[in-house]
Amino acid sequence: MTGAEFEELGTGPGLAFVAIAEAVANMHISPLWAVLFYSMLLFLGVDSLFGLMESMLHQLREEIPLLNRVKKHGFNACVCFTMFLLALPTATNGGLYMVDLMDTWAVATPLLVAALGEIIAVMWVYGIHRFTAEIYEKTGYKIGWYWQICWMVISPLVLLIILIFSLYSFLTTFNYSRFIGCPLDLNVTSINASAGNDTQYKQWTESTRLPSEGIVIAIFLLFTPLLMLPLGALYGFLNPDPAPDLLEELEEGEEEKADVELESLQQTLTA
Repeated sequence: MTGAEFEELGTGPGLAFVAIAEAVANMHISPLWAVLFYSMLLFLGVDSLFGLMESMLHQLREEIPLLNRVKKHGFNACVCFTMFLLALPTATNGGLYMVDLMDTWAVATPLLVAALGEIIAVMWVYGIHRFTAEIYEKTGYKIGWYWQICWMVISPLVLLIILIFSLYSFLTTFNYSRFIGCPLDLNVTSINASAGNDTQYKQWTESTRLPSEGIVIAIFLLFTPLLMLPLGALYGFLNPDPAPDLLEELEEGEEEKADVELESLQQTLTA
């Protein structure tokens, strides 16, 4: 319908709001399919936000006990409204570039670092033997050697390789997807400033190096989430939790329960 290959449209807005939008427009009963498709996108986004917002709000209430005095629904509504106001700039003419910056620099690499840190903490610091022993105790399922090797060696190694190549790619290119047009035939003419010639593009965006201020914002978005890991560890080290260990509480509760059952059994036998 557009004269362009499907792969040339890429992913993201170019796929959801250009290619699929035109495909839906050419279907029978197109208004119905359009409502169904974009309602699905809306519900997918809202469903993803449920888990993200609930985890953040729960953590805020745990770290700031004063918030527990506020009604939960009112507090949640205030936080959601604040997030809505913060997201309004992404609906402006330059909002697509903000989304692209945040999606490229503030999401992928921090998630890789967090996943790598979690698997190292559990498998190497806590210990694979204790971890598998707890799984066996709770479920009765014994973890085989294949999964232990994957958790201890293969998964951390793969994550580390992906992280290194991602950082190398990001820090050496500093590119972003520059919008060059979105006509129906997707045959957009872009002026190649270096060669002085007209170049035909079928894609609706082209990879372009970030300006100097964009590079500063990208580095800020990249390293700000990463700084939370050492800062959180430092805060936990300087402010240890005074509450007793949960495992010790559970073990003490099990011992008390066993004592009560033993005493009851002895009384029954005596009677």
